[in-house]
Amino acid sequence: MSTKSESKYAWITLSASGTIGLVSQDIPDIELKALQDAVGGHIQIVNPVYLCHFFNPFLRMIVDDAGLYKDYKLNKLASAIYGRPIVGDAAICTIFNEDALAEPDIYAMNRLEAEGLYSRLLHFSEAELPFKFQISGKDN
Repeated sequence: MSTKSESKYAWITLSASGTIGLVSQDIPDIELKALQDAVGGHIQIVNPVYLCHFFNPFLRMIVDDAGLYKDYKLNKLASAIYGRPIVGDAAICTIFNEDALAEPDIYAMNRLEAEGLYSRLLHFSEAELPFKFQISGKDN
């Protein structure tokens, strides 16, 4: 992965601590290991309605599939975007070929799209959501 601004592709990380990151790279394919490192374990792909509806229908959120069992901190931004509680770190990327019988193809966004979404997420407000979302219970 590259951090150079001239990279053509990027994907976004959402940490449970509230930090939003932009991961740049020179090729569109994202290594499975990079996603596992970003979320802290085996990946699960979830469909964040907010992103799909307002940005790109191929955007998906990647989370740790065992995050609920690992005592991770609630990720408020990822939860608000997804519409249900998400714990631990998350990543946003593009998914193609979501056939249940095949491995999905996971790609970075083109850099301009990623930068636009990154900028929008930096200024995100729950008031933008098309639905009412409330996190109740313990806030780690």
